[in-house]
Amino acid sequence: FFLKLFRSNPCPMVETRMTQLGPRLAQLSPRIRALGEYLESIKEPSWRLKQVLHGIYKAHQRKWHSIEGLPRGLQWKLKDRFGKYVSSLATGPEQEGDFAQKILLRSFKDDARLEAVSLQFKSHRSLCISSQVGCAFQCAFCATGKVGLKRQLDADEITDQ
Repeated sequence: FFLKLFRSNPCPMVETRMTQLGPRLAQLSPRIRALGEYLESIKEPSWRLKQVLHGIYKAHQRKWHSIEGLPRGLQWKLKDRFGKYVSSLATGPEQEGDFAQKILLRSFKDDARLEAVSLQFKSHRSLCISSQVGCAFQCAFCATGKVGLKRQLDADEITDQ
């Protein structure tokens, strides 16, 4: 779907950054596509997209006004256009055990609930993230399967976990 959309409606700002960001990234991420198109529409320089993406993915900023180097006016424009938070997910309650930490997440898109789990081992940490809302397998031990498969998560919802 995203590949077809990208080819039929190219965004020059996103295309300018293809060599640095990788062509598949802009094709798969609704967030990157929307940011590129918006920044281009308000006549921001083409390097601004890379600056915003650095703030999101490298500096892990959760709010637009926390992204270093963005002009205050642009921070407000991004907040007005995309909402207060950079992420596509809101964090909910957390549960902790001896070796596991589970966090409930909610999608801003449709209020769907999903969870991510961090497992701590002696030698490493493993992250279990969701790729869909619900599950079609209906395993007896799992509450997620009881709701059935609702939808697949998009690339932004997966990376935001």
